[in-house]
Amino acid sequence: MKHALSIFLVLLVIITLNCMPDDDRPPDVLDSINRTGWTYTQPDGNSTLAFGSSNVCTITQPIYNGEWTSSIIIDGTFVVIEGTFEYNQPNVSIKFTGECTNEEFLFSSCNVSGSMSGNILTISSGGKEFEFKFGIK
Repeated sequence: MKHALSIFLVLLVIITLNCMPDDDRPPDVLDSINRTGWTYTQPDGNSTLAFGSSNVCTITQPIYNGEWTSSIIIDGTFVVIEGTFEYNQPNVSIKFTGECTNEEFLFSSCNVSGSMSGNILTISSGGKEFEFKFGIK
């Protein structure tokens, strides 16, 4: 009985540790940003950068008033723009495709760059800096 209780407690600890949120884990310990998500908080809706494998990325951002014709639309309130990225720790460069020239696109250009420090990814575009925090909110 003691053996079964010990095994149960060990499994409980392992499950608890694996289920803890990773949002506070500093991403600068990672060798790559593949399979990570970053959130830029805005009063009228958050934008999310997601980096996948094979250097593919997306940004999901709010739709305000404009027309989006060829992009993926989610519930009529968010648009998804695809792109590719290159990561050379701590710097990232992103090339968005599709409707990245839409006047409502978060960035002023289809090609943006940035750098990571701790749990913040700062993207520069058109003289502005956008601070994305590690984790998807």
